[in-house]
Amino acid sequence: MKTTGKTSLPKLARDLSRILEQEVQAGKRLLANARAMTEAITRNDTARMETLGSEGDAIMTQQTLIGLRREEAVLALAAGLGYVVEDPQRVPPLSEMAMRLPLPETRRLLQLRQQILELQRLLEETQARNRALLENALACVHFSIDLITQSALKPAAYGTNPNTVGAPTFYIDQKC
Repeated sequence: MKTTGKTSLPKLARDLSRILEQEVQAGKRLLANARAMTEAITRNDTARMETLGSEGDAIMTQQTLIGLRREEAVLALAAGLGYVVEDPQRVPPLSEMAMRLPLPETRRLLQLRQQILELQRLLEETQARNRALLENALACVHFSIDLITQSALKPAAYGTNPNTVGAPTFYIDQKC
């Protein structure tokens, strides 16, 4: 069994696995949040959308912290495998490092990697759908405002000579 100082490779791999499992759980919560947001958007439930937005922000903050721990664990595993990493942005891919580990750890890390990639794909699809729904709603609002403004600012034509141009009259109650 290969060891790095006091820490064995299987232990480094298990540490990384635990962190990746936390990342998967956070990703699942974020996906559930995004799907709930889709439902809130379609129901025009703005209060729920606001709540979900706050919850999503909290999950993203948690995911950022998990990401920092994951980076540390990946760097430790890379060092344990003998990689010289001068730039933390140039760490060998997990799929490459996993192949140099004992088989059980390799399987677990690659399985977690696949789950994370699938969650990312589903999250991107859901967020694209939400973005399209919100953009469509915004376009409807702009259309409605333009339509109301055009009709509200038309000159009064009844009871006057249609050949004269008068100042537009704003017919919308401004108390609302």
